[in-house]
Order: sequence, then structure tokens, then C-alpha cells
Amino acid sequence: LIDIGLGGLTIQCGTLLYVGEKVIVHFNLGSAHLRIEGTVGRVSGKNSVIRYETLPDKETEIIQDYIHNSYYRDEKKGK
Repeated sequence: LIDIGLGGLTIQCGTLLYVGEKVIVHFNLGSAHLRIEGTVGRVSGKNSVIRYETLPDKETEIIQDYIHNSYYRDEKKGK
């Protein structure tokens, strides 16, 4: 997992993926295990951008919390 947001994620893998291909990605984010279905939107070398088909509420909340805690935590402390 290289990058994640509410619209999709970027992964790096050794398997060749093709634009338009449907995939299911399993990964851990913090202590949560996620299983997300999506479509390959872009491929650049080993990096593939996956756009979510649908993002259920539970997964949306986990990703939002991860982003908030990882990137905005220091702003709350005034750093």
C-alpha cells in the first residue's frame, strides 16, 4: 500500500494489472483488516491506482480515522 484516500488507493505489486480490471485488495490499516473491491484506474510500472467500487460506511470511517490520525495529528498540537 503506497497511498490511500476516500476515492481510491495506490498499491505496488509484482503482478501485472490492467486498466479496467476488477480487483479485491486485502490489507491492514492500523489494527483493522480491510477488504476493498475496486477497478484499476491507472498503471505505472509496478504501481497501480485502484478506484473503489463502493466504500462501505465501516471502511470509510476506518480510512478517515487513519488519514486524520496520520496526517493531522501534529496540527492539533500546534506543530
